[in-house]
Amino acid sequence: MQVDVLTLAITTAVTGTVGWMVKAVLDHLKTYSDESRTWRGRVEAKMDTIMGATQTTMRATLIHNYEKYSERGWLTPEERASWCDMHDKYAAMGFNGLIDTYRAKLNDLPDKELR
Repeated sequence: MQVDVLTLAITTAVTGTVGWMVKAVLDHLKTYSDESRTWRGRVEAKMDTIMGATQTTMRATLIHNYEKYSERGWLTPEERASWCDMHDKYAAMGFNGLIDTYRAKLNDLPDKELR
């Protein structure tokens, strides 16, 4: 009888302790998950801002340079390579539209070597 009471007491204590530990771990994981989700959301928002600013800057540069080359009527091979490289990176970010039209028109302009 005494052994049964002792076994019951130990089992209850261990079960209670394990239950408390599991709850503590789950609470910690939930808190960590919530903090992680919040942090991830802030990082994603900042990345969206950076991507938007990069898109705006690249688009303005591509348009400005296209207009300069178009008005001049020619461009150097280095200018063409630089413009096309930027356009490729711009397109790889998922942006295109009007800039594709500019690239097609840019391809019609002749190259001119500077000495």
